[in-house]
Amino acid sequence: MDGYMKVVRFTGKGGILVTEKPVPSPGTGELLVKIDWCGLCGSERAALENGVAVVPGHESAGTVAACGDGANALPVGSRVVIYLSEYCRCCEACREGDTNRCTRRGRLMGWHMDGGFAEYVLAPMHMVYPIGELPTDLGVLALDTLGTAFHALRQAEPGSRERVLIIGCGPIGLGCIPILRHFYGIGQIFAADPSSARLKLAEGLGAQPIPVDPEDTSGSIGKVLGETRVDIVLEVCGLEATTAAAVKYVKAGGKVVYIGEPKKALHIQRESEWILKDFSLINSWYFPVREIQENLAFIRAQRGEIMGLITHRYGFDRMGEAYDAFFGGRTGKVLIGPRWEGRA
Repeated sequence: MDGYMKVVRFTGKGGILVTEKPVPSPGTGELLVKIDWCGLCGSERAALENGVAVVPGHESAGTVAACGDGANALPVGSRVVIYLSEYCRCCEACREGDTNRCTRRGRLMGWHMDGGFAEYVLAPMHMVYPIGELPTDLGVLALDTLGTAFHALRQAEPGSRERVLIIGCGPIGLGCIPILRHFYGIGQIFAADPSSARLKLAEGLGAQPIPVDPEDTSGSIGKVLGETRVDIVLEVCGLEATTAAAVKYVKAGGKVVYIGEPKKALHIQRESEWILKDFSLINSWYFPVREIQENLAFIRAQRGEIMGLITHRYGFDRMGEAYDAFFGGRTGKVLIGPRWEGRA
């Protein structure tokens, strides 16, 4: 495919440059995907500040535009999403379907290879997955927002009578709520966050909101929970204060799940308040490809509610505004559309 395409570059110190580069041609085993939407992610904060050598963006959905040799399993026009990690397909984890645990992990979309803040993206065929007739904006949610959330909850194995506390109501934290309610049948869900906008979204999804003062995270949660301790705590912030609050409010015999990537190395201090209670710590990063089809089925079944997780859409020309709103806690999931000219 000839011609040029618009791409976004992170130039450092928050700088965002919209420029052009040639539309790439797919090589052997590659697909060229025309990007409809790419989601913003909290993990991009460092890349935005420090700059990155490739086109950023790792939550991408669109349609197949061209197929390289040996990559015609998905015909042109297929709606698809692009997996984050270039897994090897050969190690023990990959052979068992645990592609998120690949021991020979290669490049990551948007960090080591050009990502989805572009009109077109090249990707190895095994990183591209069909989503059928599902709209591509919902396809984005099948990646970090619900895929990562779902995998963490599968590891936690919630029971329908259990109580759950979510600390952090960004997109992944919010994504946990409909899964807990509709897939696991959980009735009592607490959601803690400093953002009133995100707490309103959490409440609308069926969680009891807990306003958090960042200067006293544990104390803020305690004002609502009192002496109550919960069966499962999902920590989705990656901060020292939220890490500590998670182990404080889990009940004896419960589970604490740390989801995603912290901004820096964190430490758990074994304090006398909880050192004598039995509980489990679970770390969860991304999701394996073997879970994609079940996740897509869930999204189709709960389509109306899931769509509500998307609160803002921006074009390339307003990406600075998009990140300000997102990092400021004023949004749910934010989507960037290379051709989007609306004001939603």
